[in-house]
Parts: sequence; structure tokens; C-alpha cells
Amino acid sequence: MTSSTTNDEFWDGPGLLRASEPLGTDECWALMAGQTTGRIGFLNEGLVTIFPLNCIVYDRGVYFRTAEDGVIARSALERAAFQFDHIDTVARSGWTILVNGRVERVADPELLTTLWGRPTDEPWAPGQRNLFCGITADKISGRRVHPTH
Repeated sequence: MTSSTTNDEFWDGPGLLRASEPLGTDECWALMAGQTTGRIGFLNEGLVTIFPLNCIVYDRGVYFRTAEDGVIARSALERAAFQFDHIDTVARSGWTILVNGRVERVADPELLTTLWGRPTDEPWAPGQRNLFCGITADKISGRRVHPTH
């Protein structure tokens, strides 16, 4: 496939003016702590499904509200991935973090009280979102990208 873009001098370049560095686990958690939205990816009826979600990062877990009868709650969510990103299009820099792990409905009354009491954005999707689920991280990977000059 050929590109019709002829005026972009970096289109065919090897990315020599770019740098990419892995993020450590502690740095990933620190960056995620300030985030309130991300994307969950999971298998649903044999297909990869990805939804944007509001979330709470708390005590090294990622928590989100969903509908009791929604796609997420109805799926056999044994494992999922949750992705966070920060992008600065002007500086052409940013970071991305992927949390992989088990998904469970939150049943602990003390944790539910804590989660309901934390400030969070209203879910973007319509309808009741009264079921809290959490992802317990088995693996976290992150990467920062930025210009070299």
C-alpha cells in the first residue's frame, strides 16, 4: 500500500527523532492515580470488545461502575485489560499503561462504602450504573514516548 502523503518529511522515516521508555510499576500506579477514564477490553461472545469507562484507581486496583444487566456484567469476565493514556498532541508526547488481570464484582461492604464515597465523574453511558467491578492487576506495563530534541 502506498501513501498519498508527500509533504510529511517523517512519514517514511524510522522514528529517529522519537524516544520510547518503559515505565516501572510504581510509576504506572502514580500516573494512573490521577486518571478518571480509560478503556476496558474483554472477550464477549468470542470477540474482543472495548468500551470507554469512568474509573477509580484505588489501593492498587482499578474499579468501575456498570449496569447490572449490561454487556460487561453479562459477560464471563474472568480476565480483562484496562488501558489508560495521556497524550499531548502539541508536544507529540505521552504515555500509555495497560493493566491486565482478574475482574470481580465488588462485594465487600467496606470497599463499596469507600468506592461510593470517592469523588468520581458521572458515568458517560446512560442508565443506572450501580454495580462496582474491580480489576486486580496481574501484570502492568507502561510506556512513555516523546521527541528526542
